[in-house]
Amino acid sequence: MLVVAILVATSLNDAPQRKHAARAPKKRPTTANIYIFDETNVALVSPGMMKEYERDGLIAIRGLLEKDLLDQLDVSSAKIVQEHKLKTKRGRGTQFFQVEVGIALVNKAFQDVALASSRVPSIAATLLRLADNSTMRMMRDIFLVKDDDQYICGWHTDDTGFWPATGTAPGVNAWIALDDMPLEGGGGFALAVGSHAASWRQEAHKVTGSTQTLPEHGFRDVADMFANRTGSGTCNIKTSAPHLHGRMEESRRVYDIKRGDVIFHDRWLFHRTEPFDKQFASHMEDPLYRRYSVRYGPGSSIIPPGYGLELSVLWNKENAGRSADDVSERDGPWYPRCWPSVDATEMEELPSLIRDKMPVAEAARKARQKEMKPYLEDMRKNQT
Repeated sequence: MLVVAILVATSLNDAPQRKHAARAPKKRPTTANIYIFDETNVALVSPGMMKEYERDGLIAIRGLLEKDLLDQLDVSSAKIVQEHKLKTKRGRGTQFFQVEVGIALVNKAFQDVALASSRVPSIAATLLRLADNSTMRMMRDIFLVKDDDQYICGWHTDDTGFWPATGTAPGVNAWIALDDMPLEGGGGFALAVGSHAASWRQEAHKVTGSTQTLPEHGFRDVADMFANRTGSGTCNIKTSAPHLHGRMEESRRVYDIKRGDVIFHDRWLFHRTEPFDKQFASHMEDPLYRRYSVRYGPGSSIIPPGYGLELSVLWNKENAGRSADDVSERDGPWYPRCWPSVDATEMEELPSLIRDKMPVAEAARKARQKEMKPYLEDMRKNQT
């Protein structure tokens, strides 16, 4: 997802009660059980859920978020969207109306869900099978608002711009719905079941140029990055490898989403956004669906070395190649700890990181984006 990461940076998913759905016809999205959270269960993740997660690469849970946390997230995100509407024209031709990266660092409602108060981090840590002496950190979080533009990025895994860890690091993404997303209306989240462990996954990584294919020591500079990345673009698997696109479509799962549903999926599970059904969207007063994505990884995850846009590295080049634990302990909470608990010292350091370090890193990133611009323009010309 290297190209998508760059483009976004330049403008910027024994058993409890289940919901059953009929098996869909071939080449239609496969539906599956949504686990209903039961507060009486001691274990947040049952053996059956763990088995399903490791086989399929995902599970979905309904009723996991406490009502007050979900309500706070709803109010806060609605305000953010409204403010964005006042300063942004619609219809920009992108799959998302709004993308806000790192929002938990500055917004308490998102911070409470991603780090401090919800059950979400504990489930992610369980799915990662972290040892008691390990830590888990928020590697990245993103608030996304899907609009009715029909463009979507094809099947992919999240690259360094959206998941700043080398290809050896495991991870769990918690995809949280902030609106109902009826199956028949589109606009939701599609996942290629089992693709994280499929025999053809390395070919898919290569044709999309994913993090799995980056050189061990990273790229030397901008020319090296654009000359030597693999594949023909993150979003283009339908045209670059139609046989792989077809396999993912055949295993495609889309849930009938209710507000507050959480989809946990493996970092290496291929996924994509669903476009809105045009007719369905035409009857909506404002076709926008909000979702919040939190990417969790072990504290041992290594920050990618080499040329790139990672803020912690642009602030301090010595952070490249360090673990997320090491970076956060030496240089501030760029990747806040959230399991087995938050770190009080890190939370106290967040305001100074945002005030003093991020503006410097953002300025350096803008300079890199300017450096990348002619290469991106050439790439677009070659793809048309």
